[in-house]
Amino acid sequence: MIELVYADQNDFIFLKDNDSHIGNGLLKEKIRVKEIIVLKENGETRGWLRYGLFWDIIPFMNMLHIEESYRRKELGKQFVLFWEREMKKCGHKFVMTSTQSNEEG
Repeated sequence: MIELVYADQNDFIFLKDNDSHIGNGLLKEKIRVKEIIVLKENGETRGWLRYGLFWDIIPFMNMLHIEESYRRKELGKQFVLFWEREMKKCGHKFVMTSTQSNEEG
């Protein structure tokens, strides 16, 4: 069963080992303030969405990663829609994101 949930301390090692774009201290803080959502299948973490606040007010997606074998199954779309709904619940009217121009696949 696939589920999207906010990361907790049990996800720290997976995220530390797989997200090289963030330091351990900030990673722990992002988990604490619920700025990381993880994709789990049968309790195993298979991807994550990490965000912050642009100008301290607009949710900005910093990272979306899904393990290779879980791609092309519309899970990225589910991630983004879940995140947008969560941000709307928090009262945000806009969200922002960006992509790299040299991404593959």
